Amino acid sequence: MAVICRDEREVVRVDGLAVGYSSGVVEPVSARAVRVSARARMLAAPRGPKSVAAPVVVLVGVGMCAVVAADSVLSTEENWGAGLFLVLLGVAAAWCVAVLRARRGSGAVTQRDVDKARWLWQRCWYCGRCGMVSVIDPAVSRLLPARGLATALFQLASELSWRPASDRDARAG
Repeated sequence: MAVICRDEREVVRVDGLAVGYSSGVVEPVSARAVRVSARARMLAAPRGPKSVAAPVVVLVGVGMCAVVAADSVLSTEENWGAGLFLVLLGVAAAWCVAVLRARRGSGAVTQRDVDKARWLWQRCWYCGRCGMVSVIDPAVSRLLPARGLATALFQLASELSWRPASDRDARAG
């Protein structure tokens, strides 16, 4: 067994041998588990919005199954199983719509916003004593709470005025 701790992440790897239940053959097995501390999750870099592709694919599949189930219910008189299946499909469709709405709301964050927030995140320092995060840069110096750091960085990035990269390069050279 090997345990590696790095950046508030604990990686455990176990290698061993196991006897197959039906075959009786000894086979090598290995397992790996990664545990991330609450502090590491709290201080994680800002991420972009999640894709809406998976909920859309599931919603299309649910819709096709609903059409088949509705046809089955309408074609026979006493088909309660198909009716129950139709209700379950309705619940699945409602879940997909809720996920799509939530992800569409987070879709207002563009890649440019994510890049700005990550730029700020790279200039952050966490104080374990007070639990606050300092953004230290000549252009901005702020103290942010560690909880909800990504949200605070998105808000700070939207408040700052950003010059185009060509202007920055011209002033530096």
